[in-house]
Formats: sequence, C-alpha cells, structure tokens
Amino acid sequence: MRALEFGKTVNQKGAMLEWVKKIQQEKKVEELVDKELGSNFCRIEVGEMLQVALLCTQYLPAHRPKMSEVVRMLEGDGLAEKWAASHSHCNPTMSLSHPKNNNKSTTSASKHDESGPNRSSSMFGTTMDEDDDEHSLDSYAMELSGPR
Repeated sequence: MRALEFGKTVNQKGAMLEWVKKIQQEKKVEELVDKELGSNFCRIEVGEMLQVALLCTQYLPAHRPKMSEVVRMLEGDGLAEKWAASHSHCNPTMSLSHPKNNNKSTTSASKHDESGPNRSSSMFGTTMDEDDDEHSLDSYAMELSGPR
C-alpha cells in the first residue's frame, strides 16, 4: 500500500504512524525507501533514521528528542541509549547491546561503530510492542506543533 493512500482511509488518524511502526517491527524498512533507489541504500542507516523518526512521534512532547538530540542521533551518537530509554517501560528485559569494546558506554546499549558496512544496528535487536505509545491514536492526543 502506498503511503499517500492513507489519507483516504475512513479512520485515518494515526494510520500512517501505525503502518510505519509495523514495518519497523517486522524489519521491512526497505518498504519505506524510494523504489527508484533500487538497492542503493544502507539498510542499517534507514533503520536508524526510522528509529529517530519514531522517537519524534512519542505521545508526550517532553518525551520527544530535542532537535539538537535528533541531529546527534542521525550523526550516530546516542541513538541506542535514547531508543532503549524510550522503550524500557514496555519491555524491561530488552537489550540493545552488541559486543563492542566501547568503554564510554555504561548502559546496556552501545554506541554504533561508524567503520563501515559491517557495523551493527540497535534496530535489528528490538521489537516494538503494539501498545507502544498507546495514546498515539487517542482523540485527545497532543499536537506535534507548538512550543515545548
């Protein structure tokens, strides 16, 4: 189903967000990439970008990352930690850690190795529960715009 077709659904509020969450959960991120790119994209980078985007859609504005945090996460700094923190209430046993020699990290999540195509991604070790961000479809949901 094309993303633009979601605007035509009867119960459209939150439909696209739920579709994207499902794609992330099923690890089918290639469905979000422009087909004209073919296979000319990094699946890990798309997955990381998707995680950042989903962090930005959390129900409470205070739980959403600041733009400076978004920039840092897209540059490869702190995404695993932020992702783990945002999902710790849903699945406390979930671990995003990958074996690394990173002495800076004191959490179970490790910073990504930026060395190339063999780097690991926290995306492939996680799943999102269907009730994550359970208020995302709430008719009284807070709007994304406005000051924090």
